[in-house]
Amino acid sequence: MTEGKKFSISKITSDLLKSLDNNLIIEYYYSDKCNEHPLMAQIVLYIQDILIEYENAGRKYVNIIIEELNYRKDMEKIDNLQKSGFQFFPLSERKMGESRQTLAFSGIILKYKGKEKIIPAITNDIGIEYLIDREIEKVIGKKKDKVGVFISKINKKYEDDYISLKKTLNVEFDNPVILDSGVNIPEDITTLIMIGGDNLTDYDIFQIDQFLMREGKAFIAINGVNVFQYSSGNIIGNPNNSKLISLLESYGFYVKKHVIGDNDSFYPIFKDNEVFRYPVWPEIQSQNFNENHMAVKGLKHLLLFWPSNIELENKIKINTAVLFHTSDNAFSLKDEFKLDIISYKFPVYDNIQEYDLAVAFEGKLNSFFNDKNIPKNTVNPAVKFTGIKKDSGDVRIVLIGNDVLFEEKFINEEFGSLYLLLNSIDWLAKNKGMIEIRSKGRFERPLDKVAKTGIDSGFNYRKNLIIIISTYIIPVLFIIMAIIIRFLSHIKNRELRSLFNKSDDTVNRKKEQEQP
Repeated sequence: MTEGKKFSISKITSDLLKSLDNNLIIEYYYSDKCNEHPLMAQIVLYIQDILIEYENAGRKYVNIIIEELNYRKDMEKIDNLQKSGFQFFPLSERKMGESRQTLAFSGIILKYKGKEKIIPAITNDIGIEYLIDREIEKVIGKKKDKVGVFISKINKKYEDDYISLKKTLNVEFDNPVILDSGVNIPEDITTLIMIGGDNLTDYDIFQIDQFLMREGKAFIAINGVNVFQYSSGNIIGNPNNSKLISLLESYGFYVKKHVIGDNDSFYPIFKDNEVFRYPVWPEIQSQNFNENHMAVKGLKHLLLFWPSNIELENKIKINTAVLFHTSDNAFSLKDEFKLDIISYKFPVYDNIQEYDLAVAFEGKLNSFFNDKNIPKNTVNPAVKFTGIKKDSGDVRIVLIGNDVLFEEKFINEEFGSLYLLLNSIDWLAKNKGMIEIRSKGRFERPLDKVAKTGIDSGFNYRKNLIIIISTYIIPVLFIIMAIIIRFLSHIKNRELRSLFNKSDDTVNRKKEQEQP
Protein backbone atom coordinates (compact mmCIF):
# COMPACT_ATOMS: atom_id res chain seq x y z
CA MET A 1 0.00 0.00 0.00
CA THR A 2 3.06 2.29 0.02
CA GLU A 3 4.14 4.38 -2.95
CA GLY A 4 6.21 2.05 -5.16
CA LYS A 5 4.94 -1.03 -3.25
CA LYS A 6 8.15 -1.02 -1.28
CA PHE A 7 7.23 -3.87 1.06
CA SER A 8 6.09 -6.34 -1.61
CA ILE A 9 8.22 -8.05 -4.23
CA SER A 10 7.42 -7.19 -7.84
CA LYS A 11 6.26 -9.36 -10.74
CA ILE A 12 9.74 -9.40 -12.29
CA THR A 13 11.09 -10.93 -9.06
CA SER A 14 8.32 -13.53 -8.94
CA ASP A 15 9.00 -14.48 -12.57
CA LEU A 16 12.74 -14.69 -11.86
CA LEU A 17 12.16 -17.04 -8.91
CA LYS A 18 9.85 -19.22 -11.02
CA SER A 19 12.76 -19.84 -13.40
CA LEU A 20 14.74 -21.62 -10.65
CA ASP A 21 15.21 -25.37 -11.08
CA ASN A 22 17.36 -25.94 -8.01
CA ASN A 23 17.75 -24.67 -4.45
CA LEU A 24 18.71 -21.02 -4.10
CA ILE A 25 20.09 -20.18 -0.65
CA ILE A 26 20.07 -16.52 0.40
CA GLU A 27 22.13 -15.90 3.53
CA TYR A 28 21.87 -12.55 5.27
CA TYR A 29 24.44 -11.68 7.94
CA TYR A 30 24.58 -8.49 9.96
CA SER A 31 26.35 -7.39 13.12
CA ASP A 32 24.48 -6.79 16.37
CA LYS A 33 25.84 -3.22 16.25
CA CYS A 34 23.34 -2.50 13.47
CA ASN A 35 20.45 -2.87 15.93
CA GLU A 36 22.00 -0.22 18.17
CA HIS A 37 21.82 2.34 15.37
CA PRO A 38 18.23 3.65 14.84
CA LEU A 39 18.40 4.02 11.03
CA MET A 40 20.39 0.85 10.40
CA ALA A 41 18.04 -1.13 12.65
CA GLN A 42 15.14 -0.18 10.37
CA ILE A 43 17.13 -1.23 7.29
CA VAL A 44 17.96 -4.61 8.84
CA LEU A 45 14.29 -5.18 9.65
CA TYR A 46 13.27 -4.24 6.12
CA ILE A 47 15.82 -6.66 4.60
CA GLN A 48 14.52 -9.46 6.81
CA ASP A 49 10.93 -8.71 5.77
CA ILE A 50 11.72 -8.62 2.05
CA LEU A 51 13.76 -11.84 2.23
CA ILE A 52 10.77 -13.62 3.78
CA GLU A 53 8.77 -12.42 0.76
CA TYR A 54 11.41 -14.02 -1.48
CA GLU A 55 11.12 -17.30 0.42
CA ASN A 56 7.32 -17.29 0.14
CA ALA A 57 7.41 -16.48 -3.59
CA GLY A 58 10.16 -19.02 -4.30
CA ARG A 59 8.18 -21.83 -2.70
CA LYS A 60 10.38 -24.89 -2.22
CA TYR A 61 13.42 -23.56 -4.13
CA VAL A 62 14.28 -20.46 -2.04
CA ASN A 63 15.76 -20.94 1.42
CA ILE A 64 16.56 -17.98 3.67
CA ILE A 65 19.17 -17.91 6.41
CA ILE A 66 19.31 -14.81 8.63
CA GLU A 67 21.96 -14.45 11.33
CA GLU A 68 22.87 -11.67 13.72
CA LEU A 69 26.56 -11.98 14.67
CA ASN A 70 28.51 -10.66 17.63
CA TYR A 71 32.19 -9.72 17.40
CA ARG A 72 33.11 -11.63 20.57
CA LYS A 73 30.99 -14.75 20.13
CA ASP A 74 31.24 -15.18 16.36
CA MET A 75 34.72 -13.88 15.52
CA GLU A 76 35.67 -16.85 13.34
CA LYS A 77 32.50 -16.59 11.24
CA ILE A 78 32.93 -12.82 10.89
CA ASP A 79 36.55 -13.31 9.73
CA ASN A 80 35.36 -15.75 7.07
CA LEU A 81 32.72 -13.28 5.89
CA GLN A 82 35.37 -10.56 5.58
CA LYS A 83 37.63 -12.89 3.58
CA SER A 84 34.72 -13.73 1.29
CA GLY A 85 34.27 -10.04 0.44
CA PHE A 86 32.00 -8.52 3.08
CA GLN A 87 32.70 -4.81 3.53
CA PHE A 88 32.66 -3.23 6.98
CA PHE A 89 31.33 0.30 7.39
CA PRO A 90 31.40 2.81 10.26
CA LEU A 91 28.36 3.49 12.43
CA SER A 92 28.09 6.07 15.17
CA GLU A 93 26.92 4.75 18.53
CA ARG A 94 26.05 6.74 21.62
CA LYS A 95 26.74 5.43 25.13
CA MET A 96 26.69 7.28 28.44
CA GLY A 97 26.28 10.58 26.62
CA GLU A 98 29.39 9.99 24.47
CA SER A 99 29.39 9.46 20.71
CA ARG A 100 31.91 7.13 19.07
CA GLN A 101 32.43 5.21 15.83
CA THR A 102 32.09 1.45 15.56
CA LEU A 103 32.42 -0.94 12.61
CA ALA A 104 29.41 -2.88 11.39
CA PHE A 105 28.48 -5.10 8.46
CA SER A 106 25.32 -6.05 6.62
CA GLY A 107 25.59 -8.25 3.53
CA ILE A 108 24.09 -11.10 1.54
CA ILE A 109 25.51 -14.32 0.07
CA LEU A 110 23.61 -16.13 -2.68
CA LYS A 111 24.35 -19.81 -3.42
CA TYR A 112 23.05 -21.76 -6.40
CA LYS A 113 24.37 -24.97 -7.95
CA GLY A 114 27.78 -24.56 -6.36
CA LYS A 115 28.17 -20.91 -7.42
CA GLU A 116 28.23 -17.89 -5.09
CA LYS A 117 27.54 -14.18 -5.44
CA ILE A 118 27.97 -11.60 -2.71
CA ILE A 119 26.34 -8.27 -1.97
CA PRO A 120 29.17 -7.02 0.27
CA ALA A 121 27.45 -4.09 2.01
CA ILE A 122 23.85 -2.91 2.32
CA THR A 123 23.64 0.43 4.08
CA ASN A 124 20.29 1.78 2.88
CA ASP A 125 16.91 0.44 1.85
CA ILE A 126 16.81 1.94 -1.65
CA GLY A 127 16.81 -0.60 -4.47
CA ILE A 128 17.45 -3.68 -2.31
CA GLU A 129 15.16 -5.82 -4.46
CA TYR A 130 17.09 -4.67 -7.53
CA LEU A 131 20.44 -5.58 -5.92
CA ILE A 132 19.22 -9.06 -4.99
CA ASP A 133 17.62 -9.72 -8.38
CA ARG A 134 20.73 -8.55 -10.21
CA GLU A 135 22.91 -11.02 -8.29
CA ILE A 136 20.35 -13.82 -8.69
CA GLU A 137 20.47 -13.30 -12.47
CA LYS A 138 24.25 -13.62 -12.34
CA VAL A 139 24.36 -16.69 -10.09
CA ILE A 140 21.77 -18.61 -12.14
CA GLY A 141 23.54 -17.63 -15.37
CA LYS A 142 20.74 -15.61 -16.95
CA LYS A 143 22.05 -14.12 -20.19
CA LYS A 144 22.28 -10.33 -20.23
CA ASP A 145 23.10 -7.84 -22.95
CA LYS A 146 26.81 -7.52 -23.74
CA VAL A 147 27.93 -3.94 -23.19
CA GLY A 148 30.72 -2.10 -25.00
CA VAL A 149 32.24 1.13 -23.63
CA PHE A 150 33.85 3.66 -25.98
CA ILE A 151 35.46 6.72 -24.34
CA SER A 152 36.65 9.31 -26.85
CA LYS A 153 37.75 12.41 -24.94
CA ILE A 154 40.99 14.36 -25.34
CA ASN A 155 43.46 13.58 -22.52
CA LYS A 156 40.92 11.33 -20.75
CA LYS A 157 41.45 7.67 -19.93
CA TYR A 158 38.82 5.18 -18.80
CA GLU A 159 41.08 3.73 -16.09
CA ASP A 160 41.99 7.10 -14.54
CA ASP A 161 39.23 9.60 -15.28
CA TYR A 162 36.10 7.42 -15.04
CA ILE A 163 36.74 5.37 -11.88
CA SER A 164 33.17 5.46 -10.54
CA LEU A 165 31.71 4.77 -13.97
CA LYS A 166 34.04 1.79 -14.43
CA LYS A 167 33.20 0.42 -10.97
CA THR A 168 29.46 0.69 -11.59
CA LEU A 169 29.61 -0.96 -15.02
CA ASN A 170 31.78 -3.80 -13.70
CA VAL A 171 29.19 -4.49 -10.98
CA GLU A 172 26.18 -4.24 -13.28
CA PHE A 173 27.57 -6.08 -16.32
CA ASP A 174 29.95 -9.01 -16.45
CA ASN A 175 33.15 -7.95 -18.25
CA PRO A 176 32.05 -4.92 -20.33
CA VAL A 177 34.21 -4.61 -23.44
CA ILE A 178 36.39 -1.50 -23.58
CA LEU A 179 36.65 -0.21 -27.15
CA ASP A 180 39.20 2.09 -28.73
CA SER A 181 39.80 3.89 -31.99
CA GLY A 182 40.71 1.64 -34.92
CA VAL A 183 39.04 -1.54 -33.61
CA ASN A 184 35.96 -3.37 -34.88
CA ILE A 185 32.93 -3.44 -32.60
CA PRO A 186 32.46 -7.17 -31.77
CA GLU A 187 29.34 -8.84 -33.14
CA ASP A 188 28.19 -10.02 -29.69
CA ILE A 189 27.96 -6.48 -28.27
CA THR A 190 24.30 -5.46 -28.10
CA THR A 191 24.56 -2.13 -26.26
CA LEU A 192 27.16 0.59 -26.85
CA ILE A 193 28.00 3.30 -24.31
CA MET A 194 29.57 6.15 -26.26
CA ILE A 195 31.02 9.07 -24.26
CA GLY A 196 32.53 11.97 -26.18
CA GLY A 197 33.75 11.84 -29.78
CA ASP A 198 36.98 13.81 -29.90
CA ASN A 199 39.40 11.30 -31.44
CA LEU A 200 37.18 9.38 -33.82
CA THR A 201 38.31 8.54 -37.34
CA ASP A 202 36.13 7.95 -40.39
CA TYR A 203 36.59 4.20 -39.83
CA ASP A 204 35.36 4.56 -36.21
CA ILE A 205 32.28 6.42 -37.44
CA PHE A 206 31.67 3.65 -39.98
CA GLN A 207 31.89 1.05 -37.20
CA ILE A 208 29.39 2.97 -35.02
CA ASP A 209 27.04 3.44 -37.98
CA GLN A 210 27.09 -0.24 -38.91
CA PHE A 211 26.66 -1.28 -35.27
CA LEU A 212 23.45 0.76 -35.18
CA MET A 213 22.28 -0.58 -38.55
CA ARG A 214 22.45 -4.18 -37.26
CA GLU A 215 19.77 -3.32 -34.70
CA GLY A 216 22.28 -1.89 -32.24
CA LYS A 217 21.37 0.04 -29.13
CA ALA A 218 23.43 3.02 -28.02
CA PHE A 219 23.68 5.46 -25.15
CA ILE A 220 25.50 8.50 -26.56
CA ALA A 221 26.71 11.43 -24.44
CA ILE A 222 28.47 14.29 -26.20
CA ASN A 223 28.90 18.04 -25.68
CA GLY A 224 28.44 20.44 -28.59
CA VAL A 225 31.14 22.62 -27.02
CA ASN A 226 34.37 21.27 -25.52
CA VAL A 227 35.22 23.05 -22.28
CA PHE A 228 38.79 23.41 -21.00
CA GLN A 229 39.64 24.42 -17.44
CA TYR A 230 43.04 25.87 -16.65
CA SER A 231 44.90 26.12 -13.34
CA SER A 232 44.76 29.90 -13.66
CA GLY A 233 40.98 29.71 -13.22
CA ASN A 234 40.17 30.45 -16.87
CA ILE A 235 37.43 28.33 -18.44
CA ILE A 236 37.33 28.32 -22.23
CA GLY A 237 34.89 26.70 -24.62
CA ASN A 238 35.47 25.69 -28.27
CA PRO A 239 32.89 24.30 -30.72
CA ASN A 240 33.10 20.52 -30.97
CA ASN A 241 33.75 19.49 -34.57
CA SER A 242 33.50 15.78 -33.82
CA LYS A 243 32.70 13.39 -36.65
CA LEU A 244 30.17 11.79 -34.30
CA ILE A 245 28.11 14.99 -34.28
CA SER A 246 28.08 14.87 -38.11
CA LEU A 247 26.94 11.23 -38.01
CA LEU A 248 24.09 12.11 -35.64
CA GLU A 249 23.07 15.01 -37.90
CA SER A 250 22.76 12.60 -40.83
CA TYR A 251 20.19 10.69 -38.76
CA GLY A 252 18.31 13.87 -37.82
CA PHE A 253 19.75 14.62 -34.33
CA TYR A 254 21.39 18.04 -34.01
CA VAL A 255 23.64 18.46 -30.99
CA LYS A 256 23.95 22.22 -31.13
CA LYS A 257 27.35 23.84 -30.61
CA HIS A 258 25.94 25.92 -27.78
CA VAL A 259 26.35 26.03 -24.02
CA ILE A 260 23.00 26.05 -22.21
CA GLY A 261 22.46 27.84 -18.89
CA ASP A 262 19.37 28.05 -16.70
CA ASN A 263 18.58 31.14 -14.63
CA ASP A 264 15.97 29.36 -12.52
CA SER A 265 17.77 26.13 -11.68
CA PHE A 266 21.53 25.83 -11.35
CA TYR A 267 24.32 24.64 -9.07
CA PRO A 268 26.07 27.44 -7.10
CA ILE A 269 29.87 27.61 -6.94
CA PHE A 270 31.79 28.28 -3.72
CA LYS A 271 34.99 30.27 -4.25
CA ASP A 272 37.08 32.38 -1.83
CA ASN A 273 34.40 32.11 0.88
CA GLU A 274 31.79 33.53 -1.50
CA VAL A 275 28.86 31.86 -3.23
CA PHE A 276 28.53 32.52 -6.96
CA ARG A 277 25.62 31.76 -9.21
CA TYR A 278 26.77 29.54 -12.09
CA PRO A 279 23.80 28.95 -14.41
CA VAL A 280 25.84 27.01 -17.01
CA TRP A 281 25.71 24.08 -14.58
CA PRO A 282 21.93 23.61 -14.93
CA GLU A 283 20.10 21.42 -12.44
CA ILE A 284 17.20 19.42 -13.85
CA GLN A 285 14.33 19.23 -11.37
CA SER A 286 11.63 16.58 -11.11
CA GLN A 287 9.01 18.61 -13.00
CA ASN A 288 11.29 18.83 -16.06
CA PHE A 289 11.68 15.07 -16.56
CA ASN A 290 9.42 13.14 -18.91
CA GLU A 291 7.50 11.14 -16.31
CA ASN A 292 6.03 8.91 -19.03
CA HIS A 293 9.39 7.56 -20.22
CA MET A 294 11.04 4.62 -18.49
CA ALA A 295 14.61 5.88 -19.10
CA VAL A 296 14.13 8.67 -16.55
CA LYS A 297 11.61 6.96 -14.30
CA GLY A 298 12.31 7.74 -10.65
CA LEU A 299 14.76 10.56 -11.42
CA LYS A 300 14.10 13.64 -9.30
CA HIS A 301 17.35 15.48 -9.82
CA LEU A 302 20.19 15.64 -12.37
CA LEU A 303 23.14 18.01 -12.55
CA LEU A 304 24.71 18.82 -15.94
CA PHE A 305 27.95 20.66 -16.76
CA TRP A 306 28.05 23.08 -19.73
CA PRO A 307 25.47 21.00 -21.64
CA SER A 308 24.28 21.48 -25.22
CA ASN A 309 20.72 21.37 -26.47
CA ILE A 310 19.40 18.86 -28.98
CA GLU A 311 17.15 19.69 -31.93
CA LEU A 312 15.37 17.17 -34.16
CA GLU A 313 14.52 16.92 -37.84
CA ASN A 314 10.84 16.41 -38.58
CA LYS A 315 11.54 12.96 -40.08
CA ILE A 316 12.46 11.48 -36.68
CA LYS A 317 10.25 13.51 -34.32
CA ILE A 318 7.42 10.99 -34.32
CA ASN A 319 9.78 8.27 -33.03
CA THR A 320 11.62 10.46 -30.53
CA ALA A 321 10.76 11.38 -26.94
CA VAL A 322 12.33 14.27 -25.04
CA LEU A 323 13.66 12.88 -21.74
CA PHE A 324 14.28 16.17 -19.93
CA HIS A 325 14.62 19.88 -20.55
CA THR A 326 15.56 23.11 -18.80
CA SER A 327 13.12 25.53 -17.23
CA ASP A 328 11.57 28.14 -19.53
CA ASN A 329 14.06 30.72 -18.19
CA ALA A 330 17.16 29.18 -19.80
CA PHE A 331 19.57 30.77 -22.28
CA SER A 332 22.05 29.71 -24.95
CA LEU A 333 25.66 30.82 -25.54
CA LYS A 334 26.33 30.42 -29.26
CA ASP A 335 29.41 32.22 -30.47
CA GLU A 336 31.25 33.60 -27.46
CA PHE A 337 31.69 31.20 -24.56
CA LYS A 338 32.28 33.20 -21.39
CA LEU A 339 32.42 30.44 -18.82
CA ASP A 340 34.47 31.91 -15.96
CA ILE A 341 32.59 32.19 -12.68
CA ILE A 342 32.74 35.99 -12.37
CA SER A 343 30.84 36.45 -15.65
CA TYR A 344 27.65 35.13 -14.04
CA LYS A 345 27.43 37.31 -10.97
CA PHE A 346 24.38 39.08 -12.40
CA PRO A 347 21.74 37.62 -14.77
CA VAL A 348 21.99 39.54 -18.06
CA TYR A 349 20.96 37.18 -20.86
CA ASP A 350 18.74 37.34 -23.92
CA ASN A 351 17.22 34.43 -25.82
CA ILE A 352 15.31 33.13 -22.77
CA GLN A 353 13.40 29.92 -23.50
CA GLU A 354 13.20 26.18 -22.75
CA TYR A 355 15.81 23.79 -24.19
CA ASP A 356 15.72 20.01 -24.71
CA LEU A 357 18.86 18.33 -23.36
CA ALA A 358 18.26 14.61 -23.87
CA VAL A 359 16.13 12.44 -26.17
CA ALA A 360 15.30 8.77 -26.74
CA PHE A 361 14.70 7.37 -30.23
CA GLU A 362 13.22 4.06 -31.39
CA GLY A 363 12.72 3.42 -35.07
CA LYS A 364 14.28 2.85 -38.48
CA LEU A 365 17.32 4.85 -39.67
CA ASN A 366 19.26 4.88 -42.92
CA SER A 367 23.03 4.39 -42.92
CA PHE A 368 25.28 7.44 -43.28
CA PHE A 369 27.41 5.34 -45.66
CA ASN A 370 24.68 4.34 -48.12
CA ASP A 371 26.42 5.91 -51.12
CA LYS A 372 29.93 5.93 -49.66
CA ASN A 373 32.90 3.62 -49.71
CA ILE A 374 34.12 1.92 -46.55
CA PRO A 375 36.76 4.24 -45.04
CA LYS A 376 40.33 3.06 -44.53
CA ASN A 377 41.45 2.20 -41.03
CA THR A 378 44.23 4.75 -40.56
CA VAL A 379 44.79 3.95 -36.87
CA ASN A 380 45.11 0.19 -37.23
CA PRO A 381 45.46 -0.82 -40.93
CA ALA A 382 45.64 -4.52 -40.03
CA VAL A 383 42.05 -4.41 -38.77
CA LYS A 384 39.53 -4.50 -41.60
CA PHE A 385 35.75 -4.65 -41.90
CA THR A 386 34.73 -8.25 -42.63
CA GLY A 387 30.96 -8.01 -42.27
CA ILE A 388 28.18 -7.21 -44.74
CA LYS A 389 27.51 -3.48 -45.11
CA LYS A 390 23.92 -2.64 -44.14
CA ASP A 391 21.96 0.30 -45.55
CA SER A 392 19.35 0.64 -42.79
CA GLY A 393 18.26 -0.84 -39.51
CA ASP A 394 15.94 -0.65 -36.51
CA VAL A 395 17.72 1.45 -33.93
CA ARG A 396 17.32 2.48 -30.29
CA ILE A 397 19.30 5.52 -29.13
CA VAL A 398 19.44 7.59 -25.95
CA LEU A 399 21.25 10.85 -26.68
CA ILE A 400 22.27 13.43 -24.08
CA GLY A 401 24.03 16.69 -24.91
CA ASN A 402 26.52 16.36 -22.05
CA ASP A 403 29.47 14.01 -21.57
CA VAL A 404 31.31 15.80 -18.75
CA LEU A 405 28.88 14.48 -16.11
CA PHE A 406 30.51 11.01 -16.21
CA GLU A 407 34.04 12.23 -15.44
CA GLU A 408 35.35 11.27 -12.01
CA LYS A 409 35.76 14.84 -10.74
CA PHE A 410 32.12 15.61 -11.59
CA ILE A 411 30.31 12.33 -11.01
CA ASN A 412 28.32 11.96 -7.82
CA GLU A 413 25.47 9.64 -6.82
CA GLU A 414 23.55 12.69 -5.60
CA PHE A 415 23.77 14.23 -9.10
CA GLY A 416 21.91 11.30 -10.70
CA SER A 417 24.18 10.63 -13.70
CA LEU A 418 24.81 6.92 -13.06
CA TYR A 419 21.14 6.36 -12.31
CA LEU A 420 20.27 7.95 -15.67
CA LEU A 421 22.82 5.75 -17.47
CA LEU A 422 21.63 2.46 -15.95
CA ASN A 423 17.97 3.30 -16.50
CA SER A 424 18.72 4.18 -20.11
CA ILE A 425 20.57 0.90 -20.72
CA ASP A 426 17.61 -1.03 -19.28
CA TRP A 427 15.25 0.90 -21.56
CA LEU A 428 17.48 0.18 -24.55
CA ALA A 429 17.40 -3.51 -23.61
CA LYS A 430 13.61 -3.35 -23.06
CA ASN A 431 14.17 -4.40 -19.47
CA LYS A 432 11.29 -2.43 -17.98
CA GLY A 433 11.05 -4.50 -14.82
CA MET A 434 14.59 -3.71 -13.63
CA ILE A 435 13.92 0.02 -14.03
CA GLU A 436 10.85 -0.26 -11.84
CA ILE A 437 12.65 -1.97 -8.97
CA ARG A 438 15.93 -0.01 -9.16
CA SER A 439 14.25 2.98 -7.56
CA LYS A 440 12.15 1.01 -5.07
CA GLY A 441 12.26 2.91 -1.81
CA ARG A 442 13.44 6.07 -3.56
CA PHE A 443 10.53 8.20 -2.42
CA GLU A 444 9.70 10.53 0.39
CA ARG A 445 6.47 12.09 1.55
CA PRO A 446 7.38 15.39 3.20
CA LEU A 447 4.67 17.75 4.37
CA ASP A 448 5.43 20.36 1.77
CA LYS A 449 3.21 23.35 1.13
CA VAL A 450 -0.31 22.09 0.52
CA ALA A 451 -1.14 25.01 -1.74
CA LYS A 452 1.09 27.34 -3.77
CA THR A 453 -0.91 30.37 -2.65
CA GLY A 454 -1.32 31.78 0.82
CA ILE A 455 1.06 32.86 3.54
CA ASP A 456 3.19 30.62 5.74
CA SER A 457 0.73 30.73 8.61
CA GLY A 458 -1.89 29.24 6.30
CA PHE A 459 0.52 26.48 5.35
CA ASN A 460 1.33 25.79 9.01
CA TYR A 461 -2.37 25.61 9.83
CA ARG A 462 -2.97 23.04 7.06
CA LYS A 463 0.15 21.10 8.00
CA ASN A 464 -0.93 20.94 11.64
CA LEU A 465 -4.40 19.86 10.58
CA ILE A 466 -2.91 16.98 8.55
CA ILE A 467 -0.72 15.96 11.51
CA ILE A 468 -3.71 16.03 13.91
CA ILE A 469 -5.88 13.97 11.54
CA SER A 470 -3.20 11.34 10.81
CA THR A 471 -1.77 11.13 14.34
CA TYR A 472 -4.86 11.41 16.53
CA ILE A 473 -8.19 11.38 14.72
CA ILE A 474 -7.59 8.26 12.55
CA PRO A 475 -6.38 6.13 15.52
CA VAL A 476 -9.36 7.34 17.59
CA LEU A 477 -11.70 6.34 14.74
CA PHE A 478 -10.17 2.85 14.72
CA ILE A 479 -10.65 2.60 18.52
CA ILE A 480 -14.30 3.70 18.21
CA MET A 481 -14.85 1.15 15.42
CA ALA A 482 -13.29 -1.56 17.60
CA ILE A 483 -15.57 -0.62 20.52
CA ILE A 484 -18.66 -0.67 18.26
CA ILE A 485 -17.68 -4.06 16.79
CA ARG A 486 -17.03 -5.38 20.30
CA PHE A 487 -20.39 -4.06 21.53
CA LEU A 488 -22.28 -5.56 18.57
CA SER A 489 -20.46 -8.85 19.07
CA HIS A 490 -21.41 -8.80 22.76
CA ILE A 491 -25.10 -8.23 21.90
CA LYS A 492 -25.03 -11.04 19.36
CA ASN A 493 -23.40 -13.41 21.84
CA ARG A 494 -26.03 -12.52 24.47
CA GLU A 495 -28.83 -13.21 21.99
CA LEU A 496 -27.25 -16.57 21.06
CA ARG A 497 -26.87 -17.42 24.77
CA SER A 498 -30.52 -16.52 25.40
CA LEU A 499 -31.62 -18.59 22.42
CA PHE A 500 -29.49 -21.50 23.58
CA ASN A 501 -30.96 -21.30 27.12
CA LYS A 502 -34.51 -21.23 25.76
CA SER A 503 -33.73 -24.29 23.67
CA ASP A 504 -32.40 -26.08 26.77
CA ASP A 505 -35.56 -25.19 28.74
CA THR A 506 -37.77 -26.56 25.98
CA VAL A 507 -35.82 -29.81 25.86
CA ASN A 508 -36.00 -30.19 29.66
CA ARG A 509 -39.77 -29.63 29.71
CA LYS A 510 -40.27 -32.26 27.02
CA LYS A 511 -38.22 -34.73 29.04
CA GLU A 512 -40.30 -34.01 32.17
CA GLN A 513 -43.54 -34.53 30.24
CA GLU A 514 -42.31 -37.82 28.83
CA GLN A 515 -41.51 -39.20 32.29
CA PRO A 516 -44.35 -41.39 33.83
